[in-house]
Amino acid sequence: MGIFDLPEGYAEIKRVDLMKDKRTAVLVNISALLIAVLVFIIGIIFVPLNLKIDSDELIFLALKMLGVSAGMFVYIFVHELIHGAFFKLYSGRKANTGLRAYMLTRGATLIITSVSI
Repeated sequence: MGIFDLPEGYAEIKRVDLMKDKRTAVLVNISALLIAVLVFIIGIIFVPLNLKIDSDELIFLALKMLGVSAGMFVYIFVHELIHGAFFKLYSGRKANTGLRAYMLTRGATLIITSVSI
């Protein structure tokens, strides 16, 4: 039995392929956005925003946000590389991310970046 085979006594009930099932992919993404909004609202309740920002502080805040966004991008990239390395190590197969070049359009990049902030 390989790691891609189910143990004896187990049967596949359902398979989810977000690359082929666009409706489910959209529902998963909408759910993720709703969860992000909910977490943001909870954060605002517990730590209210201080909207009194001077123009000098605004530049510093923008630089901090840019730095955090860049750091998050690097973190996610390295995180996924680690997933791929261990997938290859333990399965002997190259990890298939399902990421396609057309997914990295300008609009998608703006949405991904704005959600991470």
